[in-house]
Amino acid sequence: MLDENYFGEGIALIQDGEEQKILQLTWKEETVLVYDIELTLLETRPFPQGITIGWGMTNCNNDLCITDGSDQIYVVDIEKWEIKNIVSVTNKSGYSIPKLNEIEYVDGFIYANVFYSNSIYKIDLNTGNVVQTYNLLSLYQSNEEAYIGSHDKWNDIMNGIAYHSPTDSFYITGKRWNYIFQIQLD
Repeated sequence: MLDENYFGEGIALIQDGEEQKILQLTWKEETVLVYDIELTLLETRPFPQGITIGWGMTNCNNDLCITDGSDQIYVVDIEKWEIKNIVSVTNKSGYSIPKLNEIEYVDGFIYANVFYSNSIYKIDLNTGNVVQTYNLLSLYQSNEEAYIGSHDKWNDIMNGIAYHSPTDSFYITGKRWNYIFQIQLD
């Protein structure tokens, strides 16, 4: 379905008037693909000025939050299609958290998968402070049959997070994993 000219990354569901639309980032093509709810491509649009690489995206209170693999979350006004805020993410010691990847917005917090790690960070979107870290290494280690990888630490990594509001749970998966895990985080 995705044109071979694009490397697809994060997606977000938005409300556009009375219609729901799905937005999909591309990795390096600086393009956002806009679909209707049936996944028919409606349009392409350039990234908001100031964003050059797309990794993760989520709807955060009718704005978009976008990651580019750095320690920053770009808060984008959907209607104006411009960055309205940049949130730098730091841990409790004040050190930046680079490689923010796929993200989900839940109740005022961003939950971020960090590339090349098996951790999810719960981030206060107002301050950028990490308020909780969830180490999922045991999930990965105790379910070796769940992935078809080669035990290559750079490729057999957790690489996906999606929130499921009806069950207040998250779906977690990874590169070359056979399964999707459903977990709850406090």
